[in-house]
Amino acid sequence: MRLPSPPWRFYGWAGLLIDWIDFKDIKRHLFHQRLTPAKVLRDDTLSGHYFGCYTPVEGSTFQKPFHEFGYITCEARYEDAKGFYVARMAVDHPGAMLGGKQFWGVEKVEGKFEEGEGYALRINTAGGRVRPTVIFHKRVSLGYWEKRFSFLSFLKERPIRFHITYHGELFYCRVKKERIWNEGRVIPLLFDKCWITMEPGEYLD
Repeated sequence: MRLPSPPWRFYGWAGLLIDWIDFKDIKRHLFHQRLTPAKVLRDDTLSGHYFGCYTPVEGSTFQKPFHEFGYITCEARYEDAKGFYVARMAVDHPGAMLGGKQFWGVEKVEGKFEEGEGYALRINTAGGRVRPTVIFHKRVSLGYWEKRFSFLSFLKERPIRFHITYHGELFYCRVKKERIWNEGRVIPLLFDKCWITMEPGEYLD
């Protein structure tokens, strides 16, 4: 499959379950050994789950709807660079799966997604090992944001950093979830009617 070069752009909604955890609660088996945790205040960091539901519109990279689900182990550090580390992702678009590995060093597995009413997703990954469900209910609008997040990964065994920008209305939510476990204080957020831009990675060595 021939893939377009980054940056990639998607449109839709993106939900975040931000988990504020202690270092002792980091899932070390889902963390790259060449990275170290980056702290927020003391010995704590941010972890969480990501949900994406994308609709093809003019300007989108892919002209087919698709979905994503990912687990972020924690915010990490490689020498002087900081960014979130994505341990696992499931998608239902072959181009997104291949591009994640080819351009950003993120391994993705095939998933089946069912949309519910409003902002709801049910996910079945290959083999049925993970079957989470999430429903976001908007509570308070935090206004329109253009927020850039940094991520760390390894592409062909070399460390890279890449950025993803979210541009849309941000809501603080209440959330109903099944088979999603959190260790600390959960902050549920939702970007709605949002443009997501994935920038190309840069090598750190």
